Amino acid sequence: MGAPLGRPECSPHFVVPRSRDESRPGTIRLLPNVKSTSPTVVIAIADAEARDGVCRSLAGHGFVIEGSAGDVPAAVAAAEEARPDLCLVDVDLPGRGLTAVSLIATRVPSATIVVLASSPRPAEMIAALERGASGYLAATIGEAELVKTLHAAYAGEPALPRAFVPDLIDHVRGSSPRRAALTPAGEALTEREWEVAELVAIGLSTGEIGGRLGLSPVTVRRHISSLRKKSGAASRAALVEALRLFPR
Repeated sequence: MGAPLGRPECSPHFVVPRSRDESRPGTIRLLPNVKSTSPTVVIAIADAEARDGVCRSLAGHGFVIEGSAGDVPAAVAAAEEARPDLCLVDVDLPGRGLTAVSLIATRVPSATIVVLASSPRPAEMIAALERGASGYLAATIGEAELVKTLHAAYAGEPALPRAFVPDLIDHVRGSSPRRAALTPAGEALTEREWEVAELVAIGLSTGEIGGRLGLSPVTVRRHISSLRKKSGAASRAALVEALRLFPR
């Protein structure tokens, strides 16, 4: 698994526009509604070499690197500590990148989250957007295009592959609820099944799920069997993949 790098080698620093508060001598206050021309960024990419490369590239184009991470817990912690303008999140982060997107979006709502995907897929893009991401890019994107796209995302523009826009439109127009995508037959999951599903999705074992929810292993296995039947998943691994694409 990856590990947090802490302050990356490109010597990050954090500069906030400030002015003197005349009503309180010796104090300073943040200027309201001021967008810095040097956006702050947390970079969460599983591969250390790729992470360092992106760090150097962005630092060389006016971004301020506030932190970096190689797995989900470190990514969320770095985002919470730095509260950056942008979070660049690898969907393949150990611990499930979409989980990082959801947690960062909840805990640092001011951050603009852009996801990097090694194998971009429309369904995964939609899942990322539903979890709070503002962008979804191929990990193979060139340096110049990445810099341009992140600046645009920071300014409020969507950062999405043009080829996937029709899929997004179809999704928005579709009459079927999102949960039905997980269950092709349209069978609704019970509240308990969703609780089990969320723990299955993050890789917990049957015993660990039972411990979290106060259920016996037999009961947990019964819920997992029901989840597989409703989703059409041929195996537990296939169920995890389905839940990854269609989270609650």
